Amino acid sequence: MNVDLGQKYKDSILPEEVTDWLRSPKTFKEHVKVLRDHAPHLDVIKKADKTGPTAMDQYYHKWFKVTKTRKGVKKRPMAMVKDNDLKRYHRTIYNILKLPYHKQVYSYEKGRSAADCAAPHTNKFAIFEIDIRGFFPSFTRSIIEQGYYEWLHTMSQKLPMIHRVSDRMISELSKRLSIVCTASNFENPQCIEAVLPIGIEPSVIISNSFPIELDNTLYDFCSSRRLTYSRYSDNIFVSRTTGHIPRSMQEDIKGIVNDFELHGVKPFKVNDGKERYIPYWRRQRILGAVVNEKVNVSKSREIWLRSALNHLYYDCLKLIDSIKNEGKMSEEAVKSSSKLYRRYRKVMGNHSYFCAINKEKYLKYSTQVIAVKILIDEIMYLRGTISQDLPEPKESKTGTTSRITVKPF
Repeated sequence: MNVDLGQKYKDSILPEEVTDWLRSPKTFKEHVKVLRDHAPHLDVIKKADKTGPTAMDQYYHKWFKVTKTRKGVKKRPMAMVKDNDLKRYHRTIYNILKLPYHKQVYSYEKGRSAADCAAPHTNKFAIFEIDIRGFFPSFTRSIIEQGYYEWLHTMSQKLPMIHRVSDRMISELSKRLSIVCTASNFENPQCIEAVLPIGIEPSVIISNSFPIELDNTLYDFCSSRRLTYSRYSDNIFVSRTTGHIPRSMQEDIKGIVNDFELHGVKPFKVNDGKERYIPYWRRQRILGAVVNEKVNVSKSREIWLRSALNHLYYDCLKLIDSIKNEGKMSEEAVKSSSKLYRRYRKVMGNHSYFCAINKEKYLKYSTQVIAVKILIDEIMYLRGTISQDLPEPKESKTGTTSRITVKPF
């Protein structure tokens, strides 16, 4: 369905929900009313201006996700909604309030993957990659409120007069959306305004759609200079088929990101520590995929998967034999089975990544993965059926008994 939503959305992809609104304008007004009237914890939302950025903090569980990398330990701030009403409302926002996103954005959208983002950059002379520092927390409550207001107002103006929504209703809904989608920035306590946390469902839509003007500017800049542009969340990739990308051009790209204004604020800053320039004679990697000749899995990752599968297979066999010989599930066996399952989950994640990048290699290791899964299922069965042979519960320091919990994984 060809729809003119203005210059801002000229190169955007319209989700099905948007085209449904245009085909059946009545549903737009209904959805706006549902989102406005069914927002959870209205008493907290109405007091949000007085309580500051901590208004919705009581409904989030926050922690740092720690991952080990070659350069050391990486800490990423995460948030999980622990309130069921707020979780359902986030799901409703995700399902019915989709926004257009640029055609060169590939993150978190159904039918678009890391392999699709890497594909335009195959067989290139050079690739330039930059990362936006603190991408999700860059979206503050005021930016989200103005972004939702602008989109809903634009959408309302495209509908017949009888189905349009008043500015007052749009303003009220935008304010409520900005409050339920933000929390205090616990990574940076000096930030006094609530920001978009990593881990909630609306963050997918906001991170893809709100910087659409930045995507338009970078796409037009690259197209006029015969460069290829794509973005995956906070990662921006620019490549060239013939010749190097001059240093001055790289600085121009970084300048566009740093100087970009979103509703009167410059929220984005390039992380200079993650800037990469990769010529064709080096291994060119985008989101973990090698793109020198075609989108492929790196050899080192394939070697790791093969080795991990072999070790996991024989460790599972060893544990099963040990349990059957002893005739009981000892405390040590329970711990070993938990460790094996965590290793199995990690292997499964890497194997699934192969499916997105190279299906031939995915199928190559599918038989081994199935064999390991059968052994893991057998260990899970043994954990559940030999629970009566567990050692007696030990007295804890508080005087209460602590029992080993035997549950399926």
